[in-house]
Amino acid sequence: MLELDKYTRKLAAILFTDMVGYTAVMQRDEILAIKMQKRHQYVVDTCVQQFGGEVKNDMGDGSMSVLPSAIQVIQCAMAIQQELKKEPVVNIRVGIHIADVLIEESGKVHGDGINIASRIETLGVAGAILFSKEIYNKIKNHPEFKTVLVGSFPFKNVEEPMEVYAIANEGFAIPSAQEALSTGKLKKSNTTQPAEKGQKPISKAWWLAAPIVLLLAILLFKWVQQPTSASKLSLPPETSPAVENKQHWTGKVAHFDSRPASGVILDINGGVYKDTTDATGHFDLYLPSMYANERVTLTLFYEGKMNLSREIRLSEEVLQSLKLEPK
Repeated sequence: MLELDKYTRKLAAILFTDMVGYTAVMQRDEILAIKMQKRHQYVVDTCVQQFGGEVKNDMGDGSMSVLPSAIQVIQCAMAIQQELKKEPVVNIRVGIHIADVLIEESGKVHGDGINIASRIETLGVAGAILFSKEIYNKIKNHPEFKTVLVGSFPFKNVEEPMEVYAIANEGFAIPSAQEALSTGKLKKSNTTQPAEKGQKPISKAWWLAAPIVLLLAILLFKWVQQPTSASKLSLPPETSPAVENKQHWTGKVAHFDSRPASGVILDINGGVYKDTTDATGHFDLYLPSMYANERVTLTLFYEGKMNLSREIRLSEEVLQSLKLEPK
């Protein structure tokens, strides 16, 4: 039987971190993935302690911590992101909320605010720090924090859509409302209200999206029925894009150091994408056309070691700068 007197209730700032593209790196190079995981754990532990908090759950490629205040949790999140941008780079996204929590004698933490912070984190991209309006209200008068409204999003088990903000200081990524909608764990049957620059969020009725969903379902069925080829992009069934047209890219991938890449990973919305790069760096990729001009995480390898990991947009100009040319 639950003994409430063994619980302590307190207001806590809740911080979630999550490594971006971890699964893809693990499939490519397990040793590298483990090193990145250990670096993430060390940096989070160090920064959380520095700002008076405590790591409550370490999931390896993610973490959940509680800190005493909104100011301290934002300072901590910024310190974590800045440290992990140094070599060797570890790409993470961060979600933050502040709420009452129940803490057991063992230190285990309970509360709906934990779920909200976790869902806010899923809206992010590598290098981003996202947080709730409750956090925003407590830091908005502090000039050292630059903020921007990403949009208003419907979370599961939350009656009204919640406004989500991002740190806009130099060096931090800011997802668009569309990017957040595509990655976030949201209430699917409700409305979404992405923010436009200079305007308040505008509602989009769910029924307007129904014909699009139906069309995508039909195209997905046709896609699944097609035979696969080893030379084509390999996608997991649950994330297979519902399109048939593909843009074929080929060429030779080189880095800033002019050495050819011996491996390439394109991580689109957490998917796993294989390439056919050979030992000399010659590259062959069938890219689904729905991802044209899409923001993805590009990871290049040389002799089994990660040389470059950054976010790019899949535009012709960007890919040509990487020595990729359309065929």
